[in-house]
Amino acid sequence: MTETAGSARRRIDADPEVLYDLVADVTRMAEWSPETTAARWVGGATGPEVGARFRGSNRRGLLRWSTDPVVEVADRGRTFAFTTTLFGRGRFTRWTYTFTPAEGGGTDVEESWEQVTAVPVWSRLFVTDARVAELQRGMEETLARLAGAAEAGDA
Repeated sequence: MTETAGSARRRIDADPEVLYDLVADVTRMAEWSPETTAARWVGGATGPEVGARFRGSNRRGLLRWSTDPVVEVADRGRTFAFTTTLFGRGRFTRWTYTFTPAEGGGTDVEESWEQVTAVPVWSRLFVTDARVAELQRGMEETLARLAGAAEAGDA
């Protein structure tokens, strides 16, 4: 059975607020995510706040698609979460980043996803075990890229 959630975790030598600011600036998401090619705030939104919307453009091999996520949590230095929509209808996947100060310095950053609605039968063609494994690798790469930028002072 295909998983409907996943997460990756990494300790990064940076303050939680710095890491939050990097992640919550969705216009930089293409720097971190291996699937995102661009993101921009839409509908008058200019930054991370609950209810703000953005347009994310993504690529996986030959596939190209866009999503119109809505920010659900914007708690600087603690949590940034947004939910994508499935073809502009209803909520589909929630992505969450949590930032926990680590004992001895740095921050434990967790990126997670969870399916928040039942997957329609036809979309099971896209939500496979292979896709879940790909999402896992993507989260690990995202956190590695985030660590590289934060630890180099690219905030």
